[in-house]
Amino acid sequence: MIRALMAGPEGVREVEPASLGEVLRQLAGDQPLGRGGTGGPFLWVDLDAPTGEEWELLTGVFRFHPLAVEDCQSFTELPKLDVYPDYLFIVLHQVEPAGTRRVRRDELDVFLGPRYLVTVHVDPVEVVGKQWERERQGKGALAQGADMLFHALADALVDQYIPVLEGLQDRLEEMITGLLDESPHPRLPRVTLAIRRQLLRLRHSLEPQREVFARLAQRSTPFVSERAREYLRDVHDHSDRLVGLLALNRELVTYAVDLYLALGNNRMNAIVQRLTIVTTIFMPLTLITGIYGMNFRFMPELEHPYGYPAVLALIAALGIGLYLYFWRRGWLEPVPIPPRRRRPDRGPESRHPPLPPGEASRGRAGGPPSGPRTDG
Repeated sequence: MIRALMAGPEGVREVEPASLGEVLRQLAGDQPLGRGGTGGPFLWVDLDAPTGEEWELLTGVFRFHPLAVEDCQSFTELPKLDVYPDYLFIVLHQVEPAGTRRVRRDELDVFLGPRYLVTVHVDPVEVVGKQWERERQGKGALAQGADMLFHALADALVDQYIPVLEGLQDRLEEMITGLLDESPHPRLPRVTLAIRRQLLRLRHSLEPQREVFARLAQRSTPFVSERAREYLRDVHDHSDRLVGLLALNRELVTYAVDLYLALGNNRMNAIVQRLTIVTTIFMPLTLITGIYGMNFRFMPELEHPYGYPAVLALIAALGIGLYLYFWRRGWLEPVPIPPRRRRPDRGPESRHPPLPPGEASRGRAGGPPSGPRTDG
């Protein structure tokens, strides 16, 4: 689907896709804006899950480089910025907000020219839909310039990472608190491994994306006005904080795993110590019973009238004596396995720590896409 909006002094109006070629010629004939500017008119073209004929619009009408168009047709693992003589090609990643039970990355491809912005996405992008409605109502940023519209989209896209990372941080802190209050859950290593994998994929998006915004904020980058550059610096600062939050979550994962292993080793050592003490107490008792259990006919104590109670008394005295000895040495401390606290039953998922949301991995062959596209 192709849709287009034109913003200028007379307001915002929709443009028919069939007339985009003529509109572009009119924009090229207007006074050039150089490295970015204001005044208009400005054009925003959005391609949502484009078909084969609609892909030709990018190469035939806009004359974008075939390599850039090819990147739009397949998921690009790392965000990037390519500078062409007449436009910028930018690849960004969005994530689904936290609370959807799935966290996945979708790609938003952007072509930024002096008077136009072209967005391409195979899957629905929430920030594009919301910004489109604001532009139609005349409350958007397109009238201020294509670069300002790009800032509005980029700022909303970066903000989507905040609830995702904060949600993972809450999960990790809850797990660490549970480790200190309860015995380790056997599924915890699997949960932490899934969270670590999730953070690794988010890192593949956040760190390159931060570099993209850093380059866009530089004076040497064309098609970005000084005003938009100031706003993009703020987006870069937000990306910096997100990368820091990502690093914190990775440290929490490492801490949770180390704590799980340390507590498990401590409990195992305590259990082995208790079992060793029990074995040590029973060793002399077993020796005595083994001696008097031999089938010899001539043993002095066998014919003694008090032989049996005397042996029982000796066994009891040895057992009690060894127990008191170990107790006075402090080797009989309780094994540190606190009982589980009963939690309110919130359904079947509350009985076991749920795995963190996994990213959708729906591969796609080359050529025009025929279905949703996400990362692998």
